[in-house]
Amino acid sequence: MMKFLALVLAFVFGFFGAIALWHLPKGLTTPSSVGIGRIESNSLASTNTQAFEANGIQMEIQVPYSVLSIPEKTLSLDTIVPVSILIVNNTQTPIQFGFESLVPELFDSHGQALQRQEVVDRDVRNRAAICSIVEPRSSRRFNSFIKLYWANNKLQLTGNNKPGSFWYFDALQTETYQLRFTYNSPGGEVSCLDPETQQIRRIEGLRAAQSATTFVPLQIVQPLLIDSNTVEVDGIQFEILIPNRVLTIPANKPNATTPVSLGLRITNNTQQAVRFTRFDTVIPQLFKSDGTELKRDGGRNWTSMPTVSDCPLLQPGETAIFGLDARLFWRNNKLQLEWFDGFGGTWFFDDIKPGTYQIGMGYTNWVSEHIRMYDPEIKTLRPLTDLWKGAGLTPLVEIRLVQQ
Repeated sequence: MMKFLALVLAFVFGFFGAIALWHLPKGLTTPSSVGIGRIESNSLASTNTQAFEANGIQMEIQVPYSVLSIPEKTLSLDTIVPVSILIVNNTQTPIQFGFESLVPELFDSHGQALQRQEVVDRDVRNRAAICSIVEPRSSRRFNSFIKLYWANNKLQLTGNNKPGSFWYFDALQTETYQLRFTYNSPGGEVSCLDPETQQIRRIEGLRAAQSATTFVPLQIVQPLLIDSNTVEVDGIQFEILIPNRVLTIPANKPNATTPVSLGLRITNNTQQAVRFTRFDTVIPQLFKSDGTELKRDGGRNWTSMPTVSDCPLLQPGETAIFGLDARLFWRNNKLQLEWFDGFGGTWFFDDIKPGTYQIGMGYTNWVSEHIRMYDPEIKTLRPLTDLWKGAGLTPLVEIRLVQQ
Protein backbone atom coordinates (compact mmCIF):
# COMPACT_ATOMS: atom_id res chain seq x y z
CA MET A 1 0.00 0.00 0.00
CA MET A 2 2.82 2.41 0.87
CA LYS A 3 4.51 1.62 -2.44
CA PHE A 4 1.31 2.44 -4.31
CA LEU A 5 0.83 5.74 -2.47
CA ALA A 6 4.42 6.73 -3.13
CA LEU A 7 4.01 5.97 -6.80
CA VAL A 8 0.85 8.07 -6.99
CA LEU A 9 2.51 11.00 -5.24
CA ALA A 10 5.56 10.82 -7.47
CA PHE A 11 3.36 10.79 -10.55
CA VAL A 12 1.27 13.71 -9.34
CA PHE A 13 4.26 15.89 -8.53
CA GLY A 14 6.34 14.77 -11.47
CA PHE A 15 3.77 14.93 -14.27
CA PHE A 16 0.46 16.51 -13.37
CA GLY A 17 2.18 19.11 -11.21
CA ALA A 18 3.72 20.39 -14.41
CA ILE A 19 0.42 21.55 -15.91
CA ALA A 20 0.69 24.85 -17.75
CA LEU A 21 -2.82 26.31 -18.08
CA TRP A 22 -2.93 29.87 -19.43
CA HIS A 23 -5.67 32.38 -20.14
CA LEU A 24 -6.36 33.48 -23.70
CA PRO A 25 -3.27 35.09 -25.25
CA LYS A 26 -3.40 38.61 -26.58
CA GLY A 27 -5.36 38.88 -29.80
CA LEU A 28 -7.29 35.62 -29.35
CA THR A 29 -10.95 35.14 -28.56
CA THR A 30 -13.11 32.11 -27.98
CA PRO A 31 -15.72 31.11 -30.55
CA SER A 32 -19.09 32.68 -29.82
CA SER A 33 -20.66 29.24 -29.66
CA VAL A 34 -18.27 28.12 -26.93
CA GLY A 35 -18.85 30.12 -23.79
CA ILE A 36 -15.72 29.56 -21.71
CA GLY A 37 -16.04 30.16 -17.96
CA ARG A 38 -14.60 28.81 -14.73
CA ILE A 39 -15.91 25.48 -13.58
CA GLU A 40 -18.50 25.37 -10.84
CA SER A 41 -17.34 24.00 -7.51
CA ASN A 42 -20.19 21.46 -7.32
CA SER A 43 -19.29 19.69 -10.58
CA LEU A 44 -17.71 16.28 -10.79
CA ALA A 45 -14.51 17.69 -12.26
CA SER A 46 -11.13 17.76 -10.62
CA THR A 47 -10.33 20.42 -8.04
CA ASN A 48 -8.03 22.24 -10.47
CA THR A 49 -9.63 25.72 -10.46
CA GLN A 50 -7.92 26.56 -13.75
CA ALA A 51 -10.08 24.05 -15.61
CA PHE A 52 -12.71 25.50 -17.94
CA GLU A 53 -16.25 24.48 -18.75
CA ALA A 54 -18.52 25.26 -21.69
CA ASN A 55 -22.18 24.22 -21.92
CA GLY A 56 -21.73 21.69 -19.12
CA ILE A 57 -18.68 20.07 -20.78
CA GLN A 58 -15.40 20.59 -18.96
CA MET A 59 -12.03 20.10 -20.63
CA GLU A 60 -8.51 20.17 -19.22
CA ILE A 61 -5.25 19.90 -21.11
CA GLN A 62 -2.03 18.79 -19.46
CA VAL A 63 1.37 19.29 -21.09
CA PRO A 64 4.34 18.65 -18.77
CA TYR A 65 6.92 20.68 -20.73
CA SER A 66 6.19 23.95 -22.49
CA VAL A 67 9.68 24.53 -23.96
CA LEU A 68 10.46 22.41 -27.03
CA SER A 69 14.00 22.32 -28.38
CA ILE A 70 14.41 22.15 -32.16
CA PRO A 71 15.80 18.73 -33.10
CA GLU A 72 18.97 18.42 -35.16
CA LYS A 73 17.97 18.45 -38.83
CA THR A 74 20.61 15.96 -39.94
CA LEU A 75 19.71 13.36 -37.27
CA SER A 76 16.64 11.13 -37.10
CA LEU A 77 15.63 12.62 -33.75
CA ASP A 78 12.41 14.36 -32.78
CA THR A 79 11.26 16.39 -29.78
CA ILE A 80 8.34 14.51 -28.23
CA VAL A 81 6.08 15.70 -25.40
CA PRO A 82 3.08 13.84 -23.89
CA VAL A 83 -0.35 15.49 -24.01
CA SER A 84 -3.30 14.49 -21.87
CA ILE A 85 -6.86 15.80 -22.33
CA LEU A 86 -9.63 15.21 -19.80
CA ILE A 87 -13.29 15.69 -20.68
CA VAL A 88 -15.99 15.73 -17.99
CA ASN A 89 -19.68 15.51 -18.80
CA ASN A 90 -21.51 17.62 -16.21
CA THR A 91 -24.81 17.39 -18.11
CA GLN A 92 -27.70 14.95 -17.74
CA THR A 93 -27.23 13.42 -21.22
CA PRO A 94 -24.48 11.15 -22.59
CA ILE A 95 -22.07 12.52 -25.19
CA GLN A 96 -19.83 10.90 -27.79
CA PHE A 97 -16.13 11.58 -27.24
CA GLY A 98 -14.47 10.23 -30.35
CA PHE A 99 -10.85 11.10 -31.03
CA GLU A 100 -11.96 12.69 -34.28
CA SER A 101 -13.95 15.22 -32.21
CA LEU A 102 -10.72 16.83 -30.95
CA VAL A 103 -9.31 19.53 -33.22
CA PRO A 104 -5.97 21.25 -32.45
CA GLU A 105 -5.55 24.99 -32.92
CA LEU A 106 -2.17 26.74 -32.93
CA PHE A 107 -1.62 30.52 -32.79
CA ASP A 108 1.60 32.48 -33.17
CA SER A 109 2.78 35.27 -30.87
CA HIS A 110 0.74 37.82 -32.89
CA GLY A 111 -2.50 35.93 -32.36
CA GLN A 112 -2.65 34.61 -35.92
CA ALA A 113 -3.94 31.08 -36.42
CA LEU A 114 -1.68 28.65 -38.27
CA GLN A 115 -3.27 26.52 -40.96
CA ARG A 116 -3.74 22.94 -39.88
CA GLN A 117 -3.07 20.11 -42.32
CA GLU A 118 -4.48 16.61 -41.91
CA VAL A 119 -3.39 13.36 -43.52
CA VAL A 120 -5.80 10.41 -43.45
CA ASP A 121 -4.98 6.88 -44.56
CA ARG A 122 -7.42 5.94 -47.33
CA ASP A 123 -7.91 2.51 -45.74
CA VAL A 124 -9.39 4.05 -42.60
CA ARG A 125 -11.12 7.09 -44.10
CA ASN A 126 -14.53 5.42 -44.13
CA ARG A 127 -13.99 3.18 -41.14
CA ALA A 128 -16.50 3.60 -38.30
CA ALA A 129 -15.30 5.46 -35.23
CA ILE A 130 -14.83 3.52 -32.02
CA CYS A 131 -17.68 3.92 -29.54
CA SER A 132 -16.52 6.19 -26.74
CA ILE A 133 -19.48 7.44 -24.71
CA VAL A 134 -19.11 9.74 -21.72
CA GLU A 135 -22.08 9.14 -19.48
CA PRO A 136 -23.64 11.93 -17.38
CA ARG A 137 -21.49 12.95 -14.41
CA SER A 138 -18.52 10.92 -15.62
CA SER A 139 -15.25 11.58 -17.45
CA ARG A 140 -12.85 10.19 -20.04
CA ARG A 141 -9.17 10.92 -20.69
CA PHE A 142 -7.33 11.01 -24.00
CA ASN A 143 -3.55 10.46 -23.88
CA SER A 144 -1.32 11.12 -26.85
CA PHE A 145 1.78 13.12 -27.73
CA ILE A 146 2.89 16.00 -29.92
CA LYS A 147 6.11 15.88 -31.88
CA LEU A 148 8.43 18.56 -33.25
CA TYR A 149 10.36 17.34 -36.28
CA TRP A 150 11.73 18.24 -39.70
CA ALA A 151 9.92 17.36 -42.94
CA ASN A 152 10.72 18.72 -46.41
CA ASN A 153 13.20 21.12 -44.80
CA LYS A 154 10.39 22.66 -42.71
CA LEU A 155 9.91 22.46 -38.95
CA GLN A 156 6.56 20.84 -38.18
CA LEU A 157 4.45 20.21 -35.08
CA THR A 158 2.41 17.05 -35.46
CA GLY A 159 0.13 14.76 -33.51
CA ASN A 160 -2.59 12.18 -34.03
CA ASN A 161 -6.11 12.01 -32.65
CA LYS A 162 -7.35 8.80 -34.31
CA PRO A 163 -5.79 5.67 -35.80
CA GLY A 164 -4.60 6.00 -39.37
CA SER A 165 -4.42 9.78 -39.46
CA PHE A 166 -2.32 12.67 -38.20
CA TRP A 167 -2.38 16.45 -38.25
CA TYR A 168 0.47 18.94 -38.50
CA PHE A 169 1.31 22.63 -38.52
CA ASP A 170 3.99 23.68 -40.96
CA ALA A 171 6.99 26.06 -41.04
CA LEU A 172 7.33 26.76 -37.32
CA GLN A 173 10.00 29.16 -36.05
CA THR A 174 11.73 30.03 -32.78
CA GLU A 175 8.93 31.80 -30.94
CA THR A 176 6.18 31.10 -28.43
CA TYR A 177 2.97 29.58 -29.79
CA GLN A 178 -0.34 28.89 -28.07
CA LEU A 179 -1.99 25.47 -28.43
CA ARG A 180 -5.47 24.33 -27.54
CA PHE A 181 -7.96 21.65 -28.58
CA THR A 182 -11.61 22.25 -29.41
CA TYR A 183 -14.33 19.64 -29.10
CA ASN A 184 -17.41 19.40 -31.28
CA SER A 185 -19.88 16.50 -31.25
CA PRO A 186 -23.10 16.80 -33.26
CA GLY A 187 -25.11 14.54 -30.97
CA GLY A 188 -28.27 12.74 -31.96
CA GLU A 189 -27.55 9.27 -33.33
CA VAL A 190 -24.18 7.70 -34.15
CA SER A 191 -23.04 4.37 -35.56
CA CYS A 192 -19.75 3.27 -34.05
CA LEU A 193 -17.58 0.21 -33.55
CA ASP A 194 -18.01 -1.50 -30.18
CA PRO A 195 -14.43 -2.30 -29.05
CA GLU A 196 -15.58 -5.35 -27.07
CA THR A 197 -17.81 -7.06 -29.63
CA GLN A 198 -16.11 -5.56 -32.74
CA GLN A 199 -19.61 -5.00 -34.11
CA ILE A 200 -21.21 -1.81 -35.38
CA ARG A 201 -23.47 -0.36 -32.70
CA ARG A 202 -26.11 2.36 -33.08
CA ILE A 203 -26.47 4.77 -30.17
CA GLU A 204 -29.31 7.28 -29.95
CA GLY A 205 -30.13 10.24 -27.74
CA LEU A 206 -26.65 11.76 -27.55
CA ARG A 207 -26.25 15.40 -26.60
CA ALA A 208 -24.75 17.88 -29.06
CA ALA A 209 -21.74 19.40 -27.34
CA GLN A 210 -19.01 21.96 -27.91
CA SER A 211 -16.15 22.94 -25.65
CA ALA A 212 -12.45 23.81 -25.68
CA THR A 213 -9.37 23.50 -23.53
CA THR A 214 -7.45 26.48 -22.29
CA PHE A 215 -4.42 27.61 -24.26
CA VAL A 216 -1.02 26.24 -23.27
CA PRO A 217 2.23 27.91 -24.38
CA LEU A 218 4.72 26.07 -26.56
CA GLN A 219 8.04 27.88 -26.76
CA ILE A 220 10.23 26.69 -29.66
CA VAL A 221 13.93 27.21 -28.91
CA GLN A 222 17.27 26.28 -30.43
CA PRO A 223 19.47 23.79 -28.51
CA LEU A 224 22.49 25.53 -26.99
CA LEU A 225 25.31 23.14 -27.77
CA ILE A 226 26.57 21.69 -31.02
CA ASP A 227 25.80 18.16 -29.87
CA SER A 228 22.20 19.20 -29.09
CA ASN A 229 22.21 17.90 -25.51
CA THR A 230 21.12 21.15 -23.91
CA VAL A 231 18.14 23.46 -23.69
CA GLU A 232 17.72 26.73 -21.77
CA VAL A 233 14.52 27.79 -20.00
CA ASP A 234 14.36 31.33 -18.58
CA GLY A 235 18.12 31.43 -18.13
CA ILE A 236 18.38 27.93 -16.63
CA GLN A 237 20.32 25.43 -18.74
CA PHE A 238 19.45 21.72 -18.69
CA GLU A 239 21.81 19.15 -20.24
CA ILE A 240 21.37 15.40 -20.45
CA LEU A 241 24.44 13.40 -19.46
CA ILE A 242 24.76 9.95 -21.00
CA PRO A 243 28.35 9.47 -22.20
CA ASN A 244 27.83 5.94 -23.50
CA ARG A 245 25.23 5.89 -26.28
CA VAL A 246 25.71 2.19 -27.14
CA LEU A 247 24.58 -0.08 -24.29
CA THR A 248 25.35 -3.78 -24.23
CA ILE A 249 22.47 -5.98 -23.11
CA PRO A 250 23.64 -8.22 -20.24
CA ALA A 251 23.18 -11.97 -20.25
CA ASN A 252 19.83 -13.17 -18.97
CA LYS A 253 21.35 -14.52 -15.78
CA PRO A 254 20.98 -13.65 -12.07
CA ASN A 255 23.07 -10.63 -11.02
CA ALA A 256 24.10 -9.84 -14.61
CA THR A 257 23.81 -6.09 -15.20
CA THR A 258 25.10 -3.31 -17.43
CA PRO A 259 25.71 -0.03 -15.54
CA VAL A 260 24.28 3.06 -17.26
CA SER A 261 25.69 6.50 -16.55
CA LEU A 262 22.71 8.87 -16.70
CA GLY A 263 22.24 12.33 -15.26
CA LEU A 264 21.10 15.93 -15.62
CA ARG A 265 23.41 18.95 -15.48
CA ILE A 266 21.75 22.22 -14.43
CA THR A 267 23.51 25.56 -14.94
CA ASN A 268 22.30 28.89 -13.60
CA ASN A 269 22.80 31.47 -16.36
CA THR A 270 20.68 34.11 -14.62
CA GLN A 271 21.94 37.05 -12.56
CA GLN A 272 20.59 35.79 -9.24
CA ALA A 273 20.99 32.75 -7.02
CA VAL A 274 18.50 29.93 -7.65
CA ARG A 275 17.92 26.72 -5.71
CA PHE A 276 17.10 23.29 -7.14
CA THR A 277 16.00 20.03 -5.53
CA ARG A 278 16.59 16.51 -6.80
CA PHE A 279 13.73 15.00 -4.77
CA ASP A 280 11.08 13.76 -7.22
CA THR A 281 12.05 16.28 -9.90
CA VAL A 282 14.44 14.49 -12.28
CA ILE A 283 12.44 12.30 -14.68
CA PRO A 284 13.90 10.33 -17.62
CA GLN A 285 11.77 9.89 -20.73
CA LEU A 286 12.33 7.00 -23.14
CA PHE A 287 10.81 6.64 -26.61
CA LYS A 288 10.88 3.94 -29.23
CA SER A 289 12.11 4.80 -32.71
CA ASP A 290 8.49 5.33 -33.85
CA GLY A 291 7.90 7.95 -31.14
CA THR A 292 5.96 5.71 -28.75
CA GLU A 293 6.74 6.62 -25.15
CA LEU A 294 7.63 3.76 -22.83
CA LYS A 295 5.65 3.65 -19.60
CA ARG A 296 7.60 4.54 -16.47
CA ASP A 297 6.87 2.30 -13.48
CA GLY A 298 8.14 1.72 -9.96
CA GLY A 299 7.64 3.17 -6.49
CA ARG A 300 8.90 3.25 -2.91
CA ASN A 301 8.52 0.92 0.04
CA TRP A 302 10.06 3.63 2.19
CA THR A 303 11.32 7.20 1.76
CA SER A 304 14.72 8.49 2.80
CA MET A 305 14.25 12.04 4.06
CA PRO A 306 15.78 14.64 1.71
CA THR A 307 18.31 16.97 3.32
CA VAL A 308 19.57 20.47 2.56
CA SER A 309 22.42 18.95 0.55
CA ASP A 310 19.80 17.65 -1.89
CA CYS A 311 18.76 21.24 -2.62
CA PRO A 312 21.86 23.12 -3.82
CA LEU A 313 21.74 26.90 -4.16
CA LEU A 314 23.38 27.83 -7.46
CA GLN A 315 24.98 31.24 -7.74
CA PRO A 316 25.11 32.83 -11.22
CA GLY A 317 27.26 30.64 -13.46
CA GLU A 318 27.31 27.67 -11.08
CA THR A 319 26.36 24.10 -12.02
CA ALA A 320 24.83 21.11 -10.26
CA ILE A 321 24.67 17.53 -11.51
CA PHE A 322 21.82 15.24 -10.47
CA GLY A 323 22.92 11.71 -11.32
CA LEU A 324 20.81 8.57 -11.39
CA ASP A 325 22.14 5.15 -10.41
CA ALA A 326 20.91 3.27 -13.49
CA ARG A 327 21.45 -0.18 -14.96
CA LEU A 328 20.19 -2.68 -17.53
CA PHE A 329 19.17 -6.05 -16.14
CA TRP A 330 16.67 -8.87 -16.51
CA ARG A 331 13.60 -9.47 -14.36
CA ASN A 332 11.14 -12.27 -15.11
CA ASN A 333 12.73 -12.68 -18.54
CA LYS A 334 12.08 -9.02 -19.39
CA LEU A 335 14.88 -6.53 -19.96
CA GLN A 336 14.54 -3.38 -17.85
CA LEU A 337 16.26 -0.02 -17.62
CA GLU A 338 16.15 0.63 -13.89
CA TRP A 339 17.35 3.52 -11.76
CA PHE A 340 17.42 4.43 -8.07
CA ASP A 341 16.49 7.96 -7.07
CA GLY A 342 18.49 8.03 -3.84
CA PHE A 343 15.41 8.40 -1.64
CA GLY A 344 14.29 4.77 -1.46
CA GLY A 345 12.58 4.70 -4.84
CA THR A 346 13.19 2.24 -7.65
CA TRP A 347 11.88 3.13 -11.12
CA PHE A 348 12.15 1.39 -14.46
CA PHE A 349 11.17 1.08 -18.10
CA ASP A 350 9.92 -2.43 -18.77
CA ASP A 351 10.29 -5.03 -21.52
CA ILE A 352 12.98 -3.28 -23.54
CA LYS A 353 14.16 -4.84 -26.78
CA PRO A 354 17.40 -4.54 -28.76
CA GLY A 355 17.28 -1.52 -31.06
CA THR A 356 17.34 2.25 -31.19
CA TYR A 357 15.66 4.52 -28.62
CA GLN A 358 15.50 8.22 -27.85
CA ILE A 359 16.05 9.38 -24.29
CA GLY A 360 15.64 12.74 -22.63
CA MET A 361 15.84 14.14 -19.09
CA GLY A 362 13.16 16.32 -17.59
CA TYR A 363 13.16 18.53 -14.51
CA THR A 364 9.81 19.60 -13.04
CA ASN A 365 8.96 21.58 -9.94
CA TRP A 366 5.65 23.40 -9.74
CA VAL A 367 5.02 22.89 -6.02
CA SER A 368 6.50 25.86 -4.20
CA GLU A 369 9.36 28.35 -4.11
CA HIS A 370 9.77 27.59 -0.40
CA ILE A 371 10.45 24.19 1.14
CA ARG A 372 11.60 22.72 4.42
CA MET A 373 14.43 20.18 4.39
CA TYR A 374 16.20 18.28 7.13
CA ASP A 375 19.51 19.82 8.22
CA PRO A 376 21.73 17.20 9.93
CA GLU A 377 23.84 19.91 11.57
CA ILE A 378 20.96 21.35 13.58
CA LYS A 379 19.01 18.03 13.55
CA THR A 380 15.74 19.60 12.49
CA LEU A 381 13.92 20.94 9.44
CA ARG A 382 15.20 24.19 7.98
CA PRO A 383 13.27 26.46 5.60
CA LEU A 384 14.87 26.97 2.18
CA THR A 385 13.93 29.73 -0.24
CA ASP A 386 14.61 30.75 -3.85
CA LEU A 387 13.52 27.38 -5.25
CA TRP A 388 13.18 27.47 -9.04
CA LYS A 389 9.66 26.77 -10.27
CA GLY A 390 9.15 25.49 -13.78
CA ALA A 391 9.94 22.62 -16.12
CA GLY A 392 12.71 21.85 -18.57
CA LEU A 393 13.09 18.94 -20.98
CA THR A 394 16.41 18.28 -22.66
CA PRO A 395 16.59 17.44 -26.36
CA LEU A 396 16.24 13.73 -27.01
CA VAL A 397 19.44 11.85 -27.80
CA GLU A 398 19.73 8.53 -29.54
CA ILE A 399 20.91 5.40 -27.75
CA ARG A 400 21.29 1.85 -29.05
CA LEU A 401 20.85 -1.40 -27.17
CA VAL A 402 22.89 -4.19 -28.68
CA GLN A 403 23.35 -7.88 -27.94
CA GLN A 404 26.64 -9.12 -26.53
